Amino acid sequence: LISAEIMEGAREGRTVAELMSAGTEILTREDVMDGVADMVHEVQVEATFPDGT
Repeated sequence: LISAEIMEGAREGRTVAELMSAGTEILTREDVMDGVADMVHEVQVEATFPDGT
């Protein structure tokens, strides 16, 4: 879910900074199974942006 939202945002032309911020708000601790939030500290998504980054 997180990666799909980030990829879609990149295709729409949103900036890296915007997507980094938005990515932290897609899911909350209450949205995932018990223990998952403690195991996942970082999610990395590689997307191609209109400026080539």
